[in-house]
Amino acid sequence: MQHISMIKAKKVSPDRLLRAMVEINSAVGSEGIAAGQIMDINSEGKEVSLSELNFIHRHKTGKFIEASIVSGVIIGGGNEEETERMRHFGKCVGMAYQLWNDIVDVIGSPEMREKTGRDMTRDKATYPKLVGVDGSKKHAKELIAEAKQELAYFDPSRAAPPDHLVNFIVSFGNNN
Repeated sequence: MQHISMIKAKKVSPDRLLRAMVEINSAVGSEGIAAGQIMDINSEGKEVSLSELNFIHRHKTGKFIEASIVSGVIIGGGNEEETERMRHFGKCVGMAYQLWNDIVDVIGSPEMREKTGRDMTRDKATYPKLVGVDGSKKHAKELIAEAKQELAYFDPSRAAPPDHLVNFIVSFGNNN
């Protein structure tokens, strides 16, 4: 928010700045990250459905990644179709990231040794707990493929930065 508020109005219209700020505010508020975090904490030690877990992941991690991407598109001058394509991209990437994070907690990673097992110790709801590691990996890969489909709409030079984000997430998950 601080960076957005410091952008010169000569470079970006006040309307676009306001839309980007609203995007981020709604992502972190009571219908975004806060809602996901509250549900995540309240679900510790309890059985949750896949629908409830999707809500947690979508609102906790997913909304933040989505809002970051969408606000960049808005400030960068993207039209409505580009914004919605990148919104869908952000939803897929956010969920895929959270799935890989859940997987790493179960099977470990040399870079994240201290993270391994924390979710299980706290009896948190995770994808591997509900659908297994293989089912989680399969779903994460489907989400990445879906995200990459959205990038095909854009000129390759414009699609390169978000594609690098996807490739980072894929490498994060494939190190396991």
